[in-house]
Amino acid sequence: MAVEVVKTIGASGDYSTIASWWAARNTAPALNTGDTFIGEIIDTGTLAGYTFNGTTTRTGNCILRAANAVAYNFSNPSAAHVTISSGATTVKIDCSSMSVDSNLTIEGIEIISTSTTVPCITTTNYKPSFFHLKKSYVVGGMEGYLENDNAANRSSVTSIENCVFTGSYRSGILSKTAHTTGSFSTTSTVIVNCNTAASIYSYGIQTFDGVNGVVSSVVSIGNTRASDIGSGTTASYGAADNSFTTFAITDASLSDFTDSDNGIWTSLDGGKLYAQGSNGSNIGLNLVANNVLLITSPVVNEFVARDLKTNTGTIAIAGTFSGPLTPSNIEARWGETGSYTTLTMGSGTFSGTIPDQPSGNNTLYVQYEGGGMTSSIENVAIGAKFLVWGQSNFSGRATSIQTYTAQSGYFKKYTSQDANDTTANWEKGSDPWDYESGQGTNGSVFPEIANRFVAALGIPIGIVGIAHGSTQLSQWVSGQVYNNSILNHITNSGGATGFEGIISWIGESDASNGTDESTFKANYTAIINQLETLTGAKSLLVEIPANVGTQDYDNVRQWINDLNSLDNVVGICTEVKDYYQKIHYESNQETNDAAASIYRSLELAFFTSDLVPTISGIPDGTYTSTVLSTSSEVLYTGNATWTSGTTTFVGLPTPKLSDVQGFVIDNKAITEDAAYFNGSTT
Repeated sequence: MAVEVVKTIGASGDYSTIASWWAARNTAPALNTGDTFIGEIIDTGTLAGYTFNGTTTRTGNCILRAANAVAYNFSNPSAAHVTISSGATTVKIDCSSMSVDSNLTIEGIEIISTSTTVPCITTTNYKPSFFHLKKSYVVGGMEGYLENDNAANRSSVTSIENCVFTGSYRSGILSKTAHTTGSFSTTSTVIVNCNTAASIYSYGIQTFDGVNGVVSSVVSIGNTRASDIGSGTTASYGAADNSFTTFAITDASLSDFTDSDNGIWTSLDGGKLYAQGSNGSNIGLNLVANNVLLITSPVVNEFVARDLKTNTGTIAIAGTFSGPLTPSNIEARWGETGSYTTLTMGSGTFSGTIPDQPSGNNTLYVQYEGGGMTSSIENVAIGAKFLVWGQSNFSGRATSIQTYTAQSGYFKKYTSQDANDTTANWEKGSDPWDYESGQGTNGSVFPEIANRFVAALGIPIGIVGIAHGSTQLSQWVSGQVYNNSILNHITNSGGATGFEGIISWIGESDASNGTDESTFKANYTAIINQLETLTGAKSLLVEIPANVGTQDYDNVRQWINDLNSLDNVVGICTEVKDYYQKIHYESNQETNDAAASIYRSLELAFFTSDLVPTISGIPDGTYTSTVLSTSSEVLYTGNATWTSGTTTFVGLPTPKLSDVQGFVIDNKAITEDAAYFNGSTT
């Protein structure tokens, strides 16, 4: 099951993310049969003037719901909640174009329309196969809900449960189907003060013949008809071709509700609705809480830094649970196989970790032990995390969007809206790279860097990026706004630990503005030292490109190369200037060339290393020598010259500080006198 938690933006309730989530159900990735996508609104507000259209080609399950804290509260209607509202001509939730094999659930939302020509909610042509409306408050519309289809013999199920319909122009609920294999049910629902047109053809709830189903624990009053539940003009309940049964109250009054004047349509203790239902339940709304299991951390596309030596990571998990079902334990698993890890339970909360997970990208599953409730978060990755910062070239200046094409889910980014932004999130790596206005609105070098990284190393890459065009190093030193932005991004992307390297590309503006050598080197060195102290990671510096006729650019490139002498600088990418003679890469070729050169420098700086082992007693000479990773991967095999018990292996294809092992055959009898060694690379 795929679960997506969608958070609204802004105190006033900007629901653009909800609309985007809904629209995405029409596009890739396709829902497989049985897949469930949940869009959970966790903020309050009103979405005005928007029509939610059902999916056209999907066959899975879609759920759009308000979280418990912001769902419509039938006991306190004035409490802040989620509302979908629009003008007199807009259908609010239109399922008429959904696949006949799809399922849709709407839960916990107030839906308002002033239309007298279209309904609030409509399903047509037996679409979806299953439609469930739960715990929602429906106001207005030509009908509150319309199910309309004239094609026979198509199985379809409509279920309306724990809802209130009020103020519709015609019937509160109208089923005009003629199907004999489907069903229609309304349970624990209040239909009150509908049919404002006083039509003799409309009721609180109305069905045409052929319908199989149940009206159970329903209150239908004040709908301007002597009979508030009707069968339309062509048949009556119990006709030969259907099996419709009812258990509804039509002779109650508004005084039988808790507070009808204020829209509280729960049953009044001691009234006609009280304890009159099956097993002594109340007629009308049944407000027993749902079971909810919500993962709050990690989120979709979360990136977890691996441990460099073990190539594993630890996933931290947190969330909440509620409802009548009480679990004995809550457990979690990352991936489709393997055992579950038991988490720590609190009062409605759970937390814990799954340690020692190998690098990769998987779905996180959380469940009640033994079943009953399950939730999941897709695309949680473990891999190599890098920090990148600098000027416009690291914000993105390619003319065209660049594309990541390597293994799905293996490229993540954490970028900003602006230098002061602290609300960024991990997301799929893609262009445009930087969301800041006027910055990286087009392509960048990062998709191609990720393509090469994943293809060569086979692990996910996560890039924490902050860049801004036309800035000088003086604007990035400690205490300045862009330095603060780096620190915010480090903290909010998972903390200072786990960075495997830092890559910076800056200096063009210093060249253009005549920064002197001493100031340039002092500022750059201060930033490099600060970031190493914070993260433990060393820096790769990208040399600025050539700008023909400007001596200052040549000077700055030399100053950058001079910094290679610092212990916390692991290399200089010097190739960019060979590909274009201007400040920015622009064409696809220039962008790919720049990306390739940066990747080559990255691989050399961070993913190759040297080893100087020592073996006591080995005679001087040249012998066949083999170096292995801790997983027995061959890093080197061939001749090595040993002097005084030591030799040097240069450029091993493994990160610095990797634990390795090896052996030397120091005579011709390979079954004898093998000398073994181990150590860490540098």
